[in-house]
Amino acid sequence: SVLCGYLLRFVKWHYYLKKMNIKIPFRKNLIVYLSLYSMNITPGKIGRVLVAYTLNRLTAKKTSNILPIVTLDIFTDFIGVGALALLAAIYFHTYVLYIVIIDIVLIAPFLFIVSDWFYNIIKKIIKSEKIIKFFTLYGDEYFASQSRLNTPMVYAVSLAVSLPAAFLNSMALYFSLLAIGFVPHIAGAAFIESSSMVLGMITAIPGNIGVTDGALVAFIGSAFEANAAISSAVTIMTRLATLWFGVILGGIMLIYTLRYWSKMPRKQTRH
Repeated sequence: SVLCGYLLRFVKWHYYLKKMNIKIPFRKNLIVYLSLYSMNITPGKIGRVLVAYTLNRLTAKKTSNILPIVTLDIFTDFIGVGALALLAAIYFHTYVLYIVIIDIVLIAPFLFIVSDWFYNIIKKIIKSEKIIKFFTLYGDEYFASQSRLNTPMVYAVSLAVSLPAAFLNSMALYFSLLAIGFVPHIAGAAFIESSSMVLGMITAIPGNIGVTDGALVAFIGSAFEANAAISSAVTIMTRLATLWFGVILGGIMLIYTLRYWSKMPRKQTRH
């Protein structure tokens, strides 16, 4: 189910590239996309920006023009998990306010990188001519590209993909519970996994390690009256199937993409 979620998210990634008029062979695009998951153990998944360089070598598009795709992909992944946690909380009538607050805190920082209003304020504050020249050299290009993705349709498609993908990811907990002998409610598994994820995301700890794991152990123990050993075992199984499976798969793909770094980019064309 986790791999199906990755492939579903690839639809969103492919859509972003199409919106930005970036053309790349399907197989290479899929390999580059899967390499993103190697960076899931970086704070806030920010290490995924490395993929922008890989695409730069393959397409000759400027890195600053590709970065908006990476940042929006991370942002909408967060939205998908946050939306799933909120829907599940509403379904069970529990922790709704807490999930809303956490979702707002998660979304707020991204407003600075998907919208140029804060960027324009910073430009007005900076007085040094050298700094402003360097600042705007990449910033203007980044937000000019970002504006092409900031449309209602793009966000609608993103949510339509990210929400079910987050649900598929949460099924790792469902199947882990089944393997132990529990018979969980599908919505309950989605609530526990997604809520634990957003709790980890708010800390920006690499891979949400520790926080998400602790939350899973606590929620599983409370929901199924399981002891710490059983809750920990289910948590380990779930995290192996989600976080570490993605990191290993992404790492293999990242190593494969290193061959693209030595390629000479094709001459850029203006559109």
